[in-house]
Amino acid sequence: VKVRLVGDSYRGDDREREAVRRLVADSDLAGSVSVEDGVTDVAAIYRELDLVVIPSIMLDSFPTVALEAMSAGKPVVGYAAGGLPEMLGLDADCLAPVADWRALAELIQRFVADEEFRLSKAHQQHRRYLENFTVDQYRVRIREALRPILPVAALERGESR
Repeated sequence: VKVRLVGDSYRGDDREREAVRRLVADSDLAGSVSVEDGVTDVAAIYRELDLVVIPSIMLDSFPTVALEAMSAGKPVVGYAAGGLPEMLGLDADCLAPVADWRALAELIQRFVADEEFRLSKAHQQHRRYLENFTVDQYRVRIREALRPILPVAALERGESR
């Protein structure tokens, strides 16, 4: 198993990022764990991954990392925090209680050990992305929301006034 910690830290979290970097360097994890900042080709990263783990306990209402992974057909696991449960459809097979690292580790272990399960969840989440989170789906939902207050003809022409 290879672990890639990808992306920049939140503003003010640089100390924690450096502490993780030192922990990896000072342990026997250096051959298995990489800490990568300043990634520009995100699509290339997703192509290489088998699983995306979102261990954040921050209350991110719309975790774009999960959305990107789902659109790339990669399964997502993480804590049941912020918008992740809604994005994943409250799927208990993919969500651990907030800050329960043992439960998250068990989820990760299952996804790593069971390829058929992992691929099934990847397919399920990708389908959920296509049904709920594409630009076309947003357009449909916005039109539905605006229909009661805007003339139908304006909506059909794509006008907002």
